[in-house]
Amino acid sequence: MYLKTLLIATTLSLGLPAGAANVTGTVVYLERMALPPDAVLEVRLEDVSLADAPARTLGLSTNPQPGQVPIPFSVQYDPASVQPGHRYAVRATLRVGDALWFTTTRMYPVLADPANTDAGTIRVERVHAEPARVDRPLANTYWRLVTLDGQPVHFRGPGREPHLLLHVDAMRATGSGGCNTYTGTYQADGKKLSITSVASTMMACVDGMEVESAFYAALAATNGYRTAGDSLTLTDASGKVLATFQAVDF
Repeated sequence: MYLKTLLIATTLSLGLPAGAANVTGTVVYLERMALPPDAVLEVRLEDVSLADAPARTLGLSTNPQPGQVPIPFSVQYDPASVQPGHRYAVRATLRVGDALWFTTTRMYPVLADPANTDAGTIRVERVHAEPARVDRPLANTYWRLVTLDGQPVHFRGPGREPHLLLHVDAMRATGSGGCNTYTGTYQADGKKLSITSVASTMMACVDGMEVESAFYAALAATNGYRTAGDSLTLTDASGKVLATFQAVDF
């Protein structure tokens, strides 16, 4: 696992020579939670000798898929840049998207002895509370088709993008298959959903007809649904995922 994580990590060389060395260690936190798959671990080796000036970065390691704690790291640097009498420290952050979730809040000194490159265990503290997720309502939300049968949908036109809109009034379903527009009716009860009586216009398009036919078949086979934030998933009677959608605001 240690070697796998080091191979995943992308180390920015910062113009390092062939004889570069590595500061290694492990990042941990105490919160009982798992990191999402899009978390990014960043570890910097810095010269922190001057209190009234920004720290100078000697090495930077970025791991876009760090897994779960404890997370090993390795920061490459040029040994020739380590100067007697200077102080060096390791700083770590964990980000999810643009949000900073964890960061070091104290100094973790290294290289007091230039031969000792083990930074030990680096603890990061939680600084970002994950916002409560609000699920979009099933009805009166414009749902843009994202995948069909697990495959991404690439819209090329000429009609409107494939989408689904369930209207509260008269329990109507409307939308586009990518070429033709369609109308139908729907019934929703708890997490059960059926879409019936789908009828569409009859234009023939050069591109997108196979996707449109598969989309209409998925609507006809729909037996259930689930929403998660801005996402909608349609499933059949066995629970198999038929299609996924993304909410779009205009």
